[in-house]
Amino acid sequence: MRLGVLYDDDLLDDDDLSDDDEMRKDPCAESSIKSVRDTVGWFFSCMVELDFLDLNADPDPSTFATIGCITAAFESEVAGEFYWTPLKKRTVRKNLEGTFRFLRRFNPKLKSKQRKFFKQKYFAKWQPMTEENEEFCRSLMKSSQDKAKFLNLGAIFYDKAASMIANYSNLSFNEKTQAQHWALSAAAAAILTFLPLRATNLTQLTIEGEEANVFLPYKSKDVQIVIPKEMVKNNRKIVTRISRRGKTDPRTILLWWLSEARPLIMAGLSKPDDTLLLGGARYQNLYRSWRFATASVDLFMNLHQVRHAIASILKNQPNSDIEVIAALLADEPATVDKTYAFIDIEDKTQQGLNGLSDVNRALQKGLRR
Repeated sequence: MRLGVLYDDDLLDDDDLSDDDEMRKDPCAESSIKSVRDTVGWFFSCMVELDFLDLNADPDPSTFATIGCITAAFESEVAGEFYWTPLKKRTVRKNLEGTFRFLRRFNPKLKSKQRKFFKQKYFAKWQPMTEENEEFCRSLMKSSQDKAKFLNLGAIFYDKAASMIANYSNLSFNEKTQAQHWALSAAAAAILTFLPLRATNLTQLTIEGEEANVFLPYKSKDVQIVIPKEMVKNNRKIVTRISRRGKTDPRTILLWWLSEARPLIMAGLSKPDDTLLLGGARYQNLYRSWRFATASVDLFMNLHQVRHAIASILKNQPNSDIEVIAALLADEPATVDKTYAFIDIEDKTQQGLNGLSDVNRALQKGLRR
């Protein structure tokens, strides 16, 4: 049994928007052939880095001809999650246009999704964040309930999964799939909502051996995390401890995950590995589970938006320190300030007006003395 697919690609976009006819060069021209080669090379490199493609297998392009795969490649490229230097906006668009053209021969339905895909703000005007990330952060910042929910996703998913995992053998196929999604997401949230690693790093964390990345010391309430700089995109070593915060106890969740849930999940993975914290779950498994689990609690978000959420929550706190936020994200302060942290301008404007009122009140009080 494998981790279930979250949703059909037909549900990701409407089919009522047809694409305009595209102007094409001579398909046999040398420049056209090179362009196709570069585009296909970029897309399949993305699939490899996201663990959607096994290089030891004979790939079937039709399995990647989905809006979900294209979106995952786009979001990760824009977020700078790959080992190569992030591409310029113009190159990103060119690669995506070529990707759609190439994949449409394997999935004609992509024709109706392409036009809507390119209506995103990213392609109209350069923005530090994609429109989706900006809207997600804006909505999150305006809801104290959603912020509290986000910070306690580990406990929420654990509560949903624990009883189902305990009764796993009696569940239907669909119930088992849901239990897998919630369990894997609980383990992920136990780390990510405290220490917002990139999802690819999370799938690589080890739990065994002298050089393990995650430790659960005996008679301790903490989870210790040690990640060498070679594993981190910005060459920054991470050494920290996380412990209970509010309703969420990461140690309790991870102990349950390792003893109760992970063995069941690993049975359905293509390459299980008990030295890894997530048992060999790959990015695509985590991606699907996270989208399902967050949607199930009305907090629609992707994995990368965890970093945006934490940066934005902290940035909007009084006396926030961008250096502290950058250290938590293991990134450069300028990058975090421009790319990750969303500022609620309306709230800041009101704070400014309130500040002026406070100053005026103090001045008037002084003049009356």
